Amino acid sequence: MLDKKELNLISHYAGIVKEVFGFDMCLIGGWAVQYYANPPATLDFDFLCDAKLFDLAQDRFEFSRVYPILKFDYGFDVKRTEEPELVQLGFPVLWLKKDNIRVDLFGADTAFRKSVLANAENIPGSDTRVATVLDMLSFKTISNRVKDRRHFNILKKQYQLTRAQLTEISDNANKEMMERG
Repeated sequence: MLDKKELNLISHYAGIVKEVFGFDMCLIGGWAVQYYANPPATLDFDFLCDAKLFDLAQDRFEFSRVYPILKFDYGFDVKRTEEPELVQLGFPVLWLKKDNIRVDLFGADTAFRKSVLANAENIPGSDTRVATVLDMLSFKTISNRVKDRRHFNILKKQYQLTRAQLTEISDNANKEMMERG
């Protein structure tokens, strides 16, 4: 569960992304898990953005338009994933870093990711949206790192998932992995 200070921090970074890019987006990753439960906090913010993010990152003219805003107006170091195969594997399209904070921007380029963006819920008291619990569990299944398995178990226990919900999570993860190749 997030406190007011954490919600303000999320809203701050989400606001920057919305202002600079103007894309539909939602919070995913560790901060989204923390919104629903109480795992250890993370220092990076992960946002799933409209698939237009891919075009912007690859278009030199568009990227050169947003880069100085991010760099000079907001003080971010900006890195884009140059290798399309890494993006295909699910890596962030853009990384923004400032001090000890990193903001990872992922694109909604698959059917599953588009549905995550469409199903995202509003965070009360904020203009930021967050992926649903079931969608977060699907992401955690796909990533399957030690911390992802820990997050999965925390959410599974807290939400007492049914067999049908677990099947849906598994199906979503399988579809995403198949589409990613």
